[in-house]
Amino acid sequence: MCGIIGVLRRPDSRPDEDADALLELATRLEQGWSQVLAATGTALSDPLARTAAVAGELNRRLGAMPGVKALVADPGLRLDLGIRLENLWNAVDVFDRDLDAGHIPIPAVALEDINEAMVGVKDNVWALARDRIRTAEAVADLVGSEGVGGQVEGMWAVQIALSALDRLEVRGRDSAGIEIVVSDHGLDPQAPEIRTRLAERITDEGYRSGAVRLEGEVVVFVYKVAAEIGELGDNTASLRSQIAGDDLLAAAM
Repeated sequence: MCGIIGVLRRPDSRPDEDADALLELATRLEQGWSQVLAATGTALSDPLARTAAVAGELNRRLGAMPGVKALVADPGLRLDLGIRLENLWNAVDVFDRDLDAGHIPIPAVALEDINEAMVGVKDNVWALARDRIRTAEAVADLVGSEGVGGQVEGMWAVQIALSALDRLEVRGRDSAGIEIVVSDHGLDPQAPEIRTRLAERITDEGYRSGAVRLEGEVVVFVYKVAAEIGELGDNTASLRSQIAGDDLLAAAM
């Protein structure tokens, strides 16, 4: 059984998010949660709704390309937000369990509003702690310390595809592959260094892992992995290593 994934992206000209603004939003989120913990009964509804709104705003901004670029460019920002958001998620999870167990009394008249707001808080804080930061970390690993704007955008799309492959591999698979199409690459095939690096890869008629195809302003890179017996996660780990170590791909992006 096969799974097929496609990711298509377009250029994003918006400026990167400001790190201080993101940290301020995180602080507002923490303060909002403190207000939730201090509230009781029907008074829970308003602080929960406000906290859900702030969490949704931060999630939206970190999920968009300007937020991804800001996180990838600043390891300190990733670390700071990662620790704070993970701690917040743990607190939210405990609170939610207490709600379900009836340890936090809720009047029937406020039950629907509180549940709705709680879902918003949980969904957004989980996404922030477990997806936004981890995605940025994975993209940073792919682009390396010298990554620039176009590489971050391109590797974000690659990371989305690899993450989807991870989810497909529910029992482990014996093979996987990814094809990366880069348009407007700017590679000069006549330049000595580029010509040398292309020589073996562009003539690989078997289209094996590492093969390249170049046609005008479009260049295609392919990476593959296969094993008789594979452990869960081995395939994407191999693909990530091949992609991160490909200087020609980095130059094309």
